[in-house]
Amino acid sequence: EEEKDLFTFEELKEKGLITKIRSEDIKVGWMIIVKKDQRVPADLLLLKTSEVTGASFIRTDQLDGETDWKLRKACISTQEKEPQELVTHLKEVYAESPRKEIYDFV
Repeated sequence: EEEKDLFTFEELKEKGLITKIRSEDIKVGWMIIVKKDQRVPADLLLLKTSEVTGASFIRTDQLDGETDWKLRKACISTQEKEPQELVTHLKEVYAESPRKEIYDFV
């Protein structure tokens, strides 16, 4: 049961609905809730954390093989919003095209 929970996440939908999903079912554009001690299931854009500063330490070993903890910060404009506001109002995200400098993402 505990191992199953490692691969089960929550999707935040409009009107505050939350549904359980498996990591392999995640689609581009979905808002996923990742809780403390859960693995990051895919490449994600960090919109909000439980920390006031928007900071979060994550491990991405199952994505890229790196086992060290990485500090990531939520976008300032989205960190200030409530989760329901994000689902209702955030319809499009601009991201640059892939490039060699993978640690300078805009």
